[in-house]
Amino acid sequence: MDPATHLVLPMLLLLSARLDPKLVIPLSFFALVPDFDSVIGVHRATLHNLFVVAAVPIIFIVWAKLKDDRFVLPGLIVLFYLMSHIVLDLSGVALLYPVIPEAFYLRPSLGFHTEPSLRFDFSVEYGLEELEQSSDYLFISNLGFAYLFLLVLLGIVFRKEAFAFLCSAKNWAVENIRKFLRRPPDAQ
Repeated sequence: MDPATHLVLPMLLLLSARLDPKLVIPLSFFALVPDFDSVIGVHRATLHNLFVVAAVPIIFIVWAKLKDDRFVLPGLIVLFYLMSHIVLDLSGVALLYPVIPEAFYLRPSLGFHTEPSLRFDFSVEYGLEELEQSSDYLFISNLGFAYLFLLVLLGIVFRKEAFAFLCSAKNWAVENIRKFLRRPPDAQ
């Protein structure tokens, strides 16, 4: 999948669940984090494995439970973003890297046939294969453009709300951002 799909699809799912946009939108960056392994390691392996994807939010949630319960929900949102990235990339991901260096793949397909009779065929291909490395990286696919178009359309429909949110200085104030990143100084 491309970054636009990794970013927009889980964000729309979380927003449709009526989670607070002040949490969902800033944390959406985590949906792109696994793809940094294309720069720092083996793409679809180094940061796409279950060890890394689960460890980061679990550490965050445990720390939150010990320090301040308000950070549990952001930790779960981060977990959702990271896991959604892995699920969307299941066409070939080294889920247990470095223990098992092969890529696990899951490729469902749904076919529609009209001859000789009307029928649907559903199949799932899965297994392990050698992890393919490529220096080419698709930034925005056709599907990504469709998601971006949907996001722009939603921005137009909800332009008053979006403009008010983006222009409100209090949403971008350092103290409001800081409260999502750590405990307030007076609570220590």
